[in-house]
Amino acid sequence: MNKRKIKELISILKEEKLDEIEWSGLFTRLRVVKRSVQAGEAPAREPAEPEPESAGVTPVPAPEVEKVPESGSAPEPEEDSFEKIVSPMVGTFYRSPNPEEPPYVKEGKRISEGDVVCIIEAMKLMNEIEAETGGIIRDVLVENSQPVEYGQPLFSIETD
Repeated sequence: MNKRKIKELISILKEEKLDEIEWSGLFTRLRVVKRSVQAGEAPAREPAEPEPESAGVTPVPAPEVEKVPESGSAPEPEEDSFEKIVSPMVGTFYRSPNPEEPPYVKEGKRISEGDVVCIIEAMKLMNEIEAETGGIIRDVLVENSQPVEYGQPLFSIETD
């Protein structure tokens, strides 16, 4: 289970005003419990014995979840003041429309909102990725023809 899935579960917990949510996968089981303390009430204690599990299921310790800002984006290191252009999908990253042509963007190139910065191939479809903001490309974070994940940073951009 990745951080994105855990964040989605926490978001559902908050939006639906639930106290508990549980998710099970093939090799993973996650249970998220919201513990709230009312005024004048002592916090709930952990049970001395673990809850009974279904036969043949081994309890899996809950992963540590880092606190995420309300915007839903992961905190950026302070030394990197540049914004990121991230992948909107899983696929293969291409810097140019075909191998014989130059890349859409290079380090140091000024781009405007709506400029095509790369292509991501997903299920044999070529998807042009456009910049959501203008600025100067400071770093290309992915090699040409490499697989990318949803939300993976592709470019570091100094915004206007």
